[in-house]
Amino acid sequence: MSTQVGDQEIDWQKWESLEIDNEISFRDEYLLIQDYHENFDELLNGLYAVVDGFSHYKNDSKFGGYIASGRRRIIDTLDLMSLQYSAGGDLNFIKELYPYLLHWAEEYAETSHLYNLSPDAGGRYVWHISLGTEDYWYIALRLICFGLLTGYADQMSRIMTIIDYTEATPEGQEKDGLIERLVASFVTDRGIPPNDARRHLPYRKLIKVFDAAPEKRPAMMLQYLEDWYEASRREPYHDQHPQPDIRSGISY
Repeated sequence: MSTQVGDQEIDWQKWESLEIDNEISFRDEYLLIQDYHENFDELLNGLYAVVDGFSHYKNDSKFGGYIASGRRRIIDTLDLMSLQYSAGGDLNFIKELYPYLLHWAEEYAETSHLYNLSPDAGGRYVWHISLGTEDYWYIALRLICFGLLTGYADQMSRIMTIIDYTEATPEGQEKDGLIERLVASFVTDRGIPPNDARRHLPYRKLIKVFDAAPEKRPAMMLQYLEDWYEASRREPYHDQHPQPDIRSGISY
């Protein structure tokens, strides 16, 4: 069972076979075995359905379903990558997923732009990935960081084109200090990055790591990681996973 995506082909059975059997290797100690297997199956099956659904809506030119399924493809792929990374999965799977993710992100941006031009939009342009919303960490940061992790740093300009969306305003979105520092070595002519993040905590603290002397960065990064969860207390993902009950030894 396979699906053609651009000049690439998805082997769904191969992807299905990459579900992890050895739970001892989980990177995230809070990831429960049952949750991993349920989420893997749900995400992969959902991705298969939405890839097919996007083609259906595209052929019918139905903007509502077209945009919704295009966005769902991006999120399901990012969630599958995050799940595999948290579970200690082979990075080659994440690396294999990334070109499809990038292709789907560009296709979604094209769809979003066509909607903005349509009468349905009423002349109002909407960002493809809005840095002032949860898209900041849910899509933009993961899209960039997984690309850097898997060796696709040379593709960062494609992502920034989607984020900037200069068709909406010539200057693009208000720049983000963390994102600009992440891509600075790979995308030219971005200008001087601001010293703040569009979403304040915990992301702004990373800017100091980038700006510090190289020898100081490891210790600062370690401190950032130790503080990260508490600093994320205002983000929607905070306190959304089962925590171990130390007294009883069970999860709740």
